[in-house]
Formats: sequence, structure tokens, C-alpha cells
Amino acid sequence: MKPHGGLYTLSARQPAIARVVAAAVRACDPRLILFGLAGSASIGAAREAGLRVAQEVFAGRNYRSDGSLTPRAAANALVESTERAVAQALASVRAGTVTAEDGTVVAVTADTLCLHGDGRHVVDFAQTLHGALRAAGIGISRFEPC
Repeated sequence: MKPHGGLYTLSARQPAIARVVAAAVRACDPRLILFGLAGSASIGAAREAGLRVAQEVFAGRNYRSDGSLTPRAAANALVESTERAVAQALASVRAGTVTAEDGTVVAVTADTLCLHGDGRHVVDFAQTLHGALRAAGIGISRFEPC
């Protein structure tokens, strides 16, 4: 289960909201996997609630030095270069890091990568990323329904 949009962002930043989301998911079905921003309050709250988690890293988004995503309203929120986005995705999977907009290297756990469908070249980007992951010997799987 993945909260969408503003709820995702709020639960990543605010532990109280993260606990409410985790409790709601657990009440719905404790077998569900809660997707959340890697290292965020969402992940901690889900674990405390006894849920399985998928720590998510964004290939096409810029990060801040605290591991949060650059807000969508900011001019530099999106990674516009396919090459840079692929490099970020590979680094997150291989080295467990992303480089923040200020150059800070941030540790992350990448159980899953998020690709937004609203990018200008999302299909080409997805195909390029898929090829790069396979070429790097990184397995690609999908989460199966419970």
C-alpha cells in the first residue's frame, strides 16, 4: 500500500501522521506491505505497527540533505536528465546512497524505485532504466498481491 501525493509526503515527515497511516493499513490487512520514503517516519511507524515495508527511492526526483524529497513546487524538484536519473537509481541500489541537491551524500535503502508517470520522457526513461539495471546485474521483481 502506498499513500498518494500529500499524504505520502506528510507521513514521511510527521511521525504522528505516519502512525495513523500505518494503523489504518494494519487494520485493513496486516499482510500488506507499506511503501514509504526510504528512512522516513513512514518506515519507522510501519515497522512499529508490525507491517512489512518497502523503502522507496525516487529515480527522477532531487533530494535534500536530510533525505527528504525536494518539494514538487521547487523549480529543481525533478531530475530532468535521463542519464542523471539512471545514475541516481543505480547509486541508490548499488551503494545505498543518493546525492542531495547541495552535494551531500545521503544513505538510503532502496527496496523499490519510484518512477513518476508525468515526466516528459517517462517511457524512454523507464526503458533506459530497465536496461541499465539489467546490464548492471540488478534483479528486477515485482511485489505480488498477498
